[in-house]
Amino acid sequence: MGKRVLFSLERHRLPHHVGAKARNLQALAKQGFTIPITYAISWHMQEVVTENGGHFPAAFVADLERVVRADRDYAVRSSAAIEDSSDHSFAGQFLTRLDVQGVDAILAAIKAVWSSTDDERPSSYSQQKGVGNEQIHMGILLQEMVPAVLSGVAFSHNPITMFDEVVIEAVEGSGVNLVQGGVTPRRWIWKWGKWIQRPDGDDSNEVLIGWIAEQVKDIGERRKQPVDVEWVYDGEQVYWLQVRNVTVRNDINIYANHISKEFMPGLIKPLVWSVNVPLVNGAWIWLLAELIGQNDLDPLRLSRKVYGRAYFNMGLLGSVFKQIGLPSNALERLMGFEAERGKGPVFRPSWKAIRYLPRMIAFFLDKLRFEKRLMKYMEDAEARYEELSKAMAEERLASNLLLRIQELYSLNQQTAYFNIVTPLLMQSYHLAARRRLARAGIEVERMNWLEGWDDREIYDPAPSCRRLGGLYRRLSSSQIEEIATAVNTTGQLPDFQESFRRFMTRFGHFSDSGNDFSYPAWRESPDLVLDLIARFAEDPRLDEAGSPEREILSKARGFFVKRAIRFSRYREQISFLYTYGFSLFREAYLQLGADFSKRGWLSSSKDIFFLEHAEIEGALQANSEEDALKKLVAERKEKYQSYDKVIPPALIFGDRPPAIADSQGAILKGTPTSRGRYRGRVRVVKGIKDFTRVTDGCVLVIPFSDVSWSPLFARAGAVVAESGGMLSHSSIVAREYGVPAIVSVPNACQLEDDLEVTVDGFSGEVILHDRI
Repeated sequence: MGKRVLFSLERHRLPHHVGAKARNLQALAKQGFTIPITYAISWHMQEVVTENGGHFPAAFVADLERVVRADRDYAVRSSAAIEDSSDHSFAGQFLTRLDVQGVDAILAAIKAVWSSTDDERPSSYSQQKGVGNEQIHMGILLQEMVPAVLSGVAFSHNPITMFDEVVIEAVEGSGVNLVQGGVTPRRWIWKWGKWIQRPDGDDSNEVLIGWIAEQVKDIGERRKQPVDVEWVYDGEQVYWLQVRNVTVRNDINIYANHISKEFMPGLIKPLVWSVNVPLVNGAWIWLLAELIGQNDLDPLRLSRKVYGRAYFNMGLLGSVFKQIGLPSNALERLMGFEAERGKGPVFRPSWKAIRYLPRMIAFFLDKLRFEKRLMKYMEDAEARYEELSKAMAEERLASNLLLRIQELYSLNQQTAYFNIVTPLLMQSYHLAARRRLARAGIEVERMNWLEGWDDREIYDPAPSCRRLGGLYRRLSSSQIEEIATAVNTTGQLPDFQESFRRFMTRFGHFSDSGNDFSYPAWRESPDLVLDLIARFAEDPRLDEAGSPEREILSKARGFFVKRAIRFSRYREQISFLYTYGFSLFREAYLQLGADFSKRGWLSSSKDIFFLEHAEIEGALQANSEEDALKKLVAERKEKYQSYDKVIPPALIFGDRPPAIADSQGAILKGTPTSRGRYRGRVRVVKGIKDFTRVTDGCVLVIPFSDVSWSPLFARAGAVVAESGGMLSHSSIVAREYGVPAIVSVPNACQLEDDLEVTVDGFSGEVILHDRI
């Protein structure tokens, strides 16, 4: 026979012609992970058998007889040259024969696996991947079957989101039930030391599954690549049956709203979006440019609006992390995921960051000198804001007012930069100061870092509210009633009235959101501000003495402690300035809105907030038709009213917005197993008699699937199955064809043909659009 074609994974060094699956499994065994007794058969054997008229050489049969035990069952698996590669896995595309006993049966199973390369399933997949059948050299894995108590599949990263979390699915008995049996597995998700999903009422296997999660994580880290593995538990030992790289692309954009809703909560009107996004995101890009140099980051791509709400493009930020050598899973910490101590991502720059080291050093040295620059800027900017405010109030021409708004935009973008950097520096100084104070035995958690700040009342309305509350508490009931009915009365309550007037002059620009200038300012609702002061008057803390931390802070020593105190105050000052600057946008645009109302273009001055800045400029330049803007505003108001009912997801994967149901309750939920979103018409297929009804681009709805159903997937736009898990046939084939899939969807086959649905392979939702 010439060359050796049968190799023991335990004893032999494997050549390339046994296939990647065999080599991957041997590498796993060498790292100490237990695998079943396994033999690899070279793909040269197929050539020999073909040349020998379909007969196996006697020497090979004799070799098999020496290693195959008559009392054991075997699995005969494919190990093709192109299988389990870094580019494409071909998972589930070739035949596997299980529970094969005896040499003759094994030889027949080997031929069946070879023949599977000509089946329609791998042929259509090969065509999609640009691989010809002549390139498929088929090696064989011969593996002793393990008597299974529990079997399953595990992924070191979530294959849908590529998040740093271990996904495990398990069934009782043989793993064949996962692939072909239409069984819905139990599902666990383990992230950074804790379960974020586990089956209800199933605690019996939690220790075992936790151990498997740790092992799978270890395997992925050793291979430096996300992996999926198949495993089986015989009641005493876990055996690893195969391991392959997860070949899902990891370059999708991920949008998160947990950060953005802190700054711009709720629905964001078009004008606010068109001004704030390029302004604030541009300031962030200035900061990133200081750190990594000039870049092609686009302010308009850094955020996006979905159903009227703001989301940050975390995928784009992740690309910046990679440039400076931070781990990709650092992004998940920014997305709000919390880890147990020692379990989460480590912010430790890699060797890739070396080329940025000089720039980073310059960046940190510059920020050590930032204090003087900040103080000078705040002094100059406050004067410039006052000049602009006065100039805009005196403008009578709308075109000139637009020029003033452009000046304000430029100034506000500079202020936004300082409003980003100052809190970041404050946080850094606080971390260092807290460690120092903790070593001195001071309870830092009770520390009021603003205690003893003489200028606090200039920038923070709370002290003034407390003082006004004290004055309010001294008023008689008749005086309080007079205030409630006539806020601006004169000649009465001189002390309170004058103090209230000064308060509104200083803080009247405040609103519910300092970033959203469509919100009414306090000065527009003085009665509500009086209600706030009345609540302060009822606060018993008005009578409290100064806190004991005041003395501690007044005697504070150390570079970081002193800077932590000062930057706590600077943060309040720059925040006040930032809020004031943005309030001037409201005043200027309301002036434009009043002008547009006089022209008949808008029904109300506040309708200006439903136009974008470019549309306002365009209307003035083209002398807009009288009803054009009114119609546009009416359409947007109606749209925003519908958005108010939407419950926005915390995360959005990909650039297409997730679908929302057209009516209440029109959502089915399952387990996403192949990512993507697709909208199309349902075709329910319950068996072979329905195969001819499948149309190109349909949403294929099935009870489950096996090998014989594979040709249907080449025509489907998405797949929905009533049963199955990550390793079910439906999931494997859908992932390989790149179509979204959701499995374990109860009663999916009860849907009507031609019903329009959206299959969201990220969230696991099937949205029914035609359901009444």
